[in-house]
Amino acid sequence: MYNTALPASLPGQPAPGPPAVRRSGPNWLLFAGLGFGGVIILFLVIAMLTAVLGIRQGPSAVPADFPVYPGATLDMAIGNEQWAASAVWTTNVQVNSVDAFYQEALSRPPWELIGPTPTVRGLRFRRTRGETRRGELRFVERNGQTKIELVLVSSSG
Repeated sequence: MYNTALPASLPGQPAPGPPAVRRSGPNWLLFAGLGFGGVIILFLVIAMLTAVLGIRQGPSAVPADFPVYPGATLDMAIGNEQWAASAVWTTNVQVNSVDAFYQEALSRPPWELIGPTPTVRGLRFRRTRGETRRGELRFVERNGQTKIELVLVSSSG
């Protein structure tokens, strides 16, 4: 049996190839426009949710009275006044000095030191005045630098 979808070749003529596929109109422009428009809409939705939920980035994401190791560089911070904050700082100081600093700083109001973290080197603490919060600091020393990782959440949430 032979394929009737392709035209037969004439004797002495080369066999014809498959029929040309006709790309109808500027559909690709429509898809590209919808894709670009979708990205813009997604960006606007994220911006509106960020504004409505009060999500902050950078230093303002961490409570202003939270102690920061002197000279530490903020790598990342994101948070919300009501629910949670997360931040990472880097310093060129050994982890023992960072640990000692936070043991002292988190033992003063409005913070209260609870104790060491159970699985990694770090500290657990809570806020005793104003907005009640609890948190955890983790200290990771690598290549002569110490990363200070903060997770802070609302005690009521």
